[in-house]
Amino acid sequence: MLTRLIAAAGLALIAILPSACQSPRDAARAEPLAGTWILTQDGAEQARLVIGADGRFHVDLLRESGIEAEGDVQIDGDRVTFINTRGTDPIASDPAPGTYTFVIAHNQVRFERVADSISRRARLLSRPWSRAD
Repeated sequence: MLTRLIAAAGLALIAILPSACQSPRDAARAEPLAGTWILTQDGAEQARLVIGADGRFHVDLLRESGIEAEGDVQIDGDRVTFINTRGTDPIASDPAPGTYTFVIAHNQVRFERVADSISRRARLLSRPWSRAD
């Protein structure tokens, strides 16, 4: 009887584990940052950042015509790392990771650079972004 009970518990655990376990990719999903964020200056939209719950991002620099980047976003607690995988110019397509801490409050996100060699990204993320959705 005890052997059957242990076997049944083991089978139940095996059935539950696949849905309860997350791969490293799933653990890095962008839930807290998921959505559309805009950067404004003097009331004009400067850039639009879309972060998907799937761990991907797309940014469009609206004031710099035709400059866009997309890539992966990885989150670990209050740290986020952006890794460009495609871009419309050499800077936007640079795959060097940029790591930031972030705080979300009052429908705004503020990033603080931890390490990022891409100065344009660091400059854009140094200002507060407002949630658009």
